[in-house]
Amino acid sequence: MFVFTSKSSFQDFLTFKNLSEADKSDANKLAEVYNEFNAGLKAEIEKAEANKASKEEIEAAKSELKASFDSQFMALKTILAEQGKFLSKITRESEGVEVDSIAKSLAENKEKLVALKNGNSSNNVKIQLKAVGDMTYAGNTTGQVAVAYRKPGIGDVPERRMRLLDLVTVGSISSPLKEWVYVANEEGAAGSTAEGTLKNQIDFELLVGSQKVEKITAFITITDEMLEDVDQLQSLINTKLATKLNLNLETQVFGGSGVSPLLNGIKTVATTFAAGTFASTIDQPNEVDVLAVAANQIEIANQPMPTAIMMHPSDVTSILVTKVTSTDRRYVDRLQMVAGSLSFDGIPLIKTTLVTQGEFLIGDFTKAYLDYKKGVTIEIGYNADNFVKNFKTIRAELRAVVSVEHNDRTAFVKGVFATAKAALETT
Repeated sequence: MFVFTSKSSFQDFLTFKNLSEADKSDANKLAEVYNEFNAGLKAEIEKAEANKASKEEIEAAKSELKASFDSQFMALKTILAEQGKFLSKITRESEGVEVDSIAKSLAENKEKLVALKNGNSSNNVKIQLKAVGDMTYAGNTTGQVAVAYRKPGIGDVPERRMRLLDLVTVGSISSPLKEWVYVANEEGAAGSTAEGTLKNQIDFELLVGSQKVEKITAFITITDEMLEDVDQLQSLINTKLATKLNLNLETQVFGGSGVSPLLNGIKTVATTFAAGTFASTIDQPNEVDVLAVAANQIEIANQPMPTAIMMHPSDVTSILVTKVTSTDRRYVDRLQMVAGSLSFDGIPLIKTTLVTQGEFLIGDFTKAYLDYKKGVTIEIGYNADNFVKNFKTIRAELRAVVSVEHNDRTAFVKGVFATAKAALETT
């Protein structure tokens, strides 16, 4: 701690403060040291007067304080003059950029500087100098000044394109159970009859088939804050829930096991591929041969022409790149592109990942019925402790039944290409 006396000099105080050379050249920093010294020396004079020191001692202290004021003023003036020269140099090198902060600061603090010279150290003279320079994000901004452009909407995850629901016959049902009557177990046959002989008798049974309505559901639980703060989130949730329900519905329409609560899918009830008279008769059969035999299988079952063939996209591509033989490099010309859609012998070819690679399903899809008891409905409400936690539950559900009547099931043929080709291969 520095001990002030009537004989204390500023140089002693400066040595005590141990200022760096940079601080000694800093007008602001030096002014703070001057003010601190002046205040301490002034307090010492007041103390001496209170203790009734000799007139000579008091006059010596005041003389030292005045001398200190003079030296301080000259020192500050010298430093400010040097800074002014430096700023003038910056001005000349800045291609006309105006730097007048030094002149402005001196003018604003003129009275305080005069007071400091005359011995009034109660005012701290603080001069801030700022040179004009290049502006950069790093040096001239804080926070996120530039606002990013954000494309409207929310990019969702790609989903499988639904194709099957466009092929089946769609309707509605008011009951939770669908039934149909069908003919089975026919016996006898019509034929020519000689005079006086017994005519030909036939009979059959009428049976009832049925399939119950099943329910498909999904829900999302979300905070009120997210619903309120994220634009278009409510719309996205509604769309996503409806899409997820329909995708699951399509999956079950295609291959549901029929064990409640699953729907009874088309593939589950379809007829399995049978080579028939073509077994072991085709040399190096390919996918085209398999589809031709499968279409024939439907035709000889007295069913209408198939309305579609469903295959995995990779299997369709495999057909498109198949050559006639290893030496004949022409492509197998059985697939045709009509109005942007592929067809095989006039039968539309549907590419979808709903079908497992290596498998196929061909048939008259109008004979598959999808009946809705309740279409997709979306409701919002509270579940459990949602209310006290500011959550909401958004649920979606549908109720439907899919059916292929018993006598229409031979209108569909399912199979595995590898198994079917092995059955057709010559032995």
